[in-house]
Amino acid sequence: RPVVRFPVTNVGQPAFLSCPSSGEPPPMFEWAFEGSPIVASSRYRLFRNGTLVIVKAHNNDTGNYTCRAINRAGSDSSYVFLHVRVPPDIVDFVENVTVEIGRA
Repeated sequence: RPVVRFPVTNVGQPAFLSCPSSGEPPPMFEWAFEGSPIVASSRYRLFRNGTLVIVKAHNNDTGNYTCRAINRAGSDSSYVFLHVRVPPDIVDFVENVTVEIGRA
């Protein structure tokens, strides 16, 4: 019974991914992005309640995240697809363009 959530954030903003769970003893948590383990760092904050915070989201943070809750009795997983929105960026226009009316 996988649970799938679809949070959204903007590029440069934090992303909060939760992993609500229960168990006895209380579970420990592991997060992965596209199958690769996530380790706590200046970019990723991992909390005891299972929350993962991406401090400043980048465009390439869009994708599939897996949270795994583990205790001595077993494990369970939850899936999150994070979408990072990127604002439009107008590219420089070509300068000094000449247009002649009536010419094809």
